[in-house]
Amino acid sequence: MKSLFVAIFFLILDNFCCQSVKYLQKMIIPSHEGILIRAPKSAAHMQIKNLSFEKVVLNSPLKVPDYILPKSEFSYVLPKKGYIYFYNYSASDITIQLDIESKKQFIIEKLKTK
Repeated sequence: MKSLFVAIFFLILDNFCCQSVKYLQKMIIPSHEGILIRAPKSAAHMQIKNLSFEKVVLNSPLKVPDYILPKSEFSYVLPKKGYIYFYNYSASDITIQLDIESKKQFIIEKLKTK
């Protein structure tokens, strides 16, 4: 009987204390601007869909492709303390769909390119 209460306690603890942070949103990146995604405290699982007809340029010290092709998808696990930049160097705005999940908070910042 005691083990049943312990099992229920850990099940409840797991459901309330170990919630993950989820982010799902379409974003428009204006011409010559970008976004930065950082995972300072834990890894983040990312899935990015490029919904536009222009490519999105990626920049990171991690091993990632140079760009996301138009109308394609990019999946990646951003490690703890990792970051990745998404740039729009084209003359028109691009639309991406971000789907990010992490155990702890992550940071998304808008950037201006030079």
